[in-house]
Amino acid sequence: MKRVLVCIGMLGSALVVLQGCSKNETATPSQGMATQGTPIVVDTNSGVDLAEINRELKRWMVANQKVPSSFEDFVAKSKVTIPPAPVGKKYVLSKEMRVTLVDR
Repeated sequence: MKRVLVCIGMLGSALVVLQGCSKNETATPSQGMATQGTPIVVDTNSGVDLAEINRELKRWMVANQKVPSSFEDFVAKSKVTIPPAPVGKKYVLSKEMRVTLVDR
């Protein structure tokens, strides 16, 4: 189990590094940049920054070397402040360990 958690942590770190290496020609400094080369992904209907929430999830998984059982479990254990989901939507944790918004 510990080996699996270490692999997930390494995979998460590799994803962060690889995302930072890609250059997005459409992003401009006025739109804001989370990290160099990584555009901020904001749900246009709600203003929710899913990229930032996913970065917090990855940081928490690497720091704690475990995977949360659900989005609610992540929020409770990490104590990260998450903005409310848009009306008719809810946050879920996908099998790929990504936070997404889905219809209720």
